[in-house]
Amino acid sequence: MSSLWIDHRHMRIRKYSAAATGPKAVVRVEIEVSEPGSLGYLLANIGEVQREVEAARTKAKQKPAKPLALPYYGSDGA
Repeated sequence: MSSLWIDHRHMRIRKYSAAATGPKAVVRVEIEVSEPGSLGYLLANIGEVQREVEAARTKAKQKPAKPLALPYYGSDGA
């Protein structure tokens, strides 16, 4: 699970809302950033979270490897 940290010295949550339709919900958060370095840090962290989620989805979709088609010569190897 990923986390997103907000530096309270340079960032503040301006407003947030949620909209639910059926079993899923969308949460929107507006963050006000007063320092360019903090903005870069925040965007880098959001990108990292997105990459982690995509990697987990891709891994879940991958099919298991096919077994090797090795010949069987019996238990004595002859």
